[in-house]
Amino acid sequence: MTKKPATLEMADDLEHTWGMPIHAAEMRRLHAVDVAFKEWIEKTEWLQSDAEPMEFGRRRADVLRQRIKDAYNEGRRHGIYEARNALNERFGL
Repeated sequence: MTKKPATLEMADDLEHTWGMPIHAAEMRRLHAVDVAFKEWIEKTEWLQSDAEPMEFGRRRADVLRQRIKDAYNEGRRHGIYEARNALNERFGL
């Protein structure tokens, strides 16, 4: 069994021992935000190590959005989406 994070144990203690459910709820909310933030950083770390000079100083989300947009435009320039749509239409997908 996985050990409960200390923050969540403290939240349980605040709620059940000290009768502070609002404080406990806030600790749980902050824990969830912290977990999500760490996951985002972990999953987008490759952006930091693979940054282009024009991307320096920009936020990860902005860099990621621009790279997706550029990839989409590159695919359109080579007719990839039109070919995919034609295949889907031909085979009823």
